[in-house]
Amino acid sequence: VNEYLVSAGSQLYISDLNAATAYHDWLVDYQLKKAQKVHPFRNIVELGCGNCKHPFRHMVNLLLDQVIGGELSSNAIKLGNTIASDIKAHLRFEDFNYYDSESYKSLTEGLKDYAVVTNHSIEQIPKINELFVKSLLELPEPPNLVVHFEPVIFDKDQSRFSQLCKKYATINQYNVDLWKELKTYEKNNQIEIIKCEKNVFGFSAFNPTTVIMWKPR
Repeated sequence: VNEYLVSAGSQLYISDLNAATAYHDWLVDYQLKKAQKVHPFRNIVELGCGNCKHPFRHMVNLLLDQVIGGELSSNAIKLGNTIASDIKAHLRFEDFNYYDSESYKSLTEGLKDYAVVTNHSIEQIPKINELFVKSLLELPEPPNLVVHFEPVIFDKDQSRFSQLCKKYATINQYNVDLWKELKTYEKNNQIEIIKCEKNVFGFSAFNPTTVIMWKPR
C-alpha cells in the first residue's frame, strides 16, 4: 500500500504501509531500550502478545534473560512455542486473559526483575474495570516497570483530533478507561506514572500509540 494514512501528534500524514510498520516497531524498540537504562529489568512479560512477533524482537534487541508472552489465542501460543523451541530461544508463551487474576500469577510465577509490556492489546478491552492494575500490584513479585504502547483516551482533551480518536474507539469498542484507571491508582499513591508521551504515532491514524510507563510504589 503506497498511500496509507498515519498520524503523529495531532497531524495526519500519507505514508507507505511498510514504512509505517517499520517506524512503529522502531518506536517500541527505542522506548524499551531507554526505559531499560533508567529502570533496569532482565526479563519481559508481554500481555496479549498476539502473533508473538514483538516478544521475539524484544529478545533480539534487548539484553534479556527471558521473554514470556501471554495470549488468549491457543494457536498463537502454539506458534510462539514452536518457533522458540526450533531456534532454542529463551522465550515461552502461555494462556493469558486480562479478566482472570489467576492468569497474571501463572504467567509471572517465580519471575523477578521484570517489566510488563502491552502493545495495542489493552485497546481490545472496552473497560478494564480495575482488574488490570490491581492484579499486577497483588502479585507476590510485582513488576519493576510497566510499559504501555496503547491508544489512550484523555477525557480532558477536547481538541478535534482527540474527539475523532474517541469516536473511533467507541465505534470499534476499543478501550476508553486506561488513563483514568492509572490516574486513580496514582492518586491513591499505589503507583508512580513515570512517563506519558501522548499520541506519538498512529499506525492507524485515529488510533494513535501513546507511550506510558509506570511502576508500583
